[in-house]
Amino acid sequence: MSRHVPVTMGSPRFRVADAGLFSVTDAWFPPGARLEPHTHARAIFAVMLGGSFINHIAGREYDCAPASFWTEPLGEMHANRGGAAGARVFVVQADPHRASQLEPFAPLLNEVRYGRHGGVALDARRALLEIGSDDRLAPLAIESSIYSALIAAARLTLPSRNHSKPPPWIHQAREYVHEHYRSSFRISDLARQLGVEPSRLAHTFRRCFGTTVGEYARAQRLSWALFQLEHTNTSIAKIAISAGYCDQSHLTREVKRALGVGAAGYRRSCRTKS
Repeated sequence: MSRHVPVTMGSPRFRVADAGLFSVTDAWFPPGARLEPHTHARAIFAVMLGGSFINHIAGREYDCAPASFWTEPLGEMHANRGGAAGARVFVVQADPHRASQLEPFAPLLNEVRYGRHGGVALDARRALLEIGSDDRLAPLAIESSIYSALIAAARLTLPSRNHSKPPPWIHQAREYVHEHYRSSFRISDLARQLGVEPSRLAHTFRRCFGTTVGEYARAQRLSWALFQLEHTNTSIAKIAISAGYCDQSHLTREVKRALGVGAAGYRRSCRTKS
């Protein structure tokens, strides 16, 4: 029989913050963690920031790799199995007493949804950077980042009235970016593999995912680099090269542009809060 459990069940390390309309949780689950079938008292929007989960829900199995996001509706039975590297999960729960303020997102939160988008992962990291801050604007900053992530997720997973069903090859294009974002590739090369014109690939990708192929790849690259900064002792210079940046300065500029703090500052902030 199902029972409501907190989203931190099975997590030995976690942080929780209140951001007005939302409660956010930053939770780490150890390698191979198994969470038996359970339910939650609030609908969940979750983003995988590192490691992976296999999520069994609504009769299906979802591979929640880095940059994946998914929803777990109120009372929906599900079970989770952690990957070999554990799982770092950003979880958002809305205040059920203020549901009217989230009406535009009801189709997203009231059904099981799944997607993958580097921009959503970056929004989650922007929110995480604010957790524990004594800045009076931190709750507003967290809330703003969550809204940005929810909008992107809704546009990606909900049917559109304005466009026809996207072609199957566009999902192959996205997975190609997920596999090659740390190396250089040309849109023309990807289009040739898919058997479509580069212009059609570029247009369809932007329509379906709300961003260009290049911007999507940059978001994935930065998300990977941020995870390395937070969870490893590898030098910033080596992380930069491994991620595909020209050098340390290039990575630092990109981190600062996205999060308002440089690479070294981001690493210090994460470890101070941990």
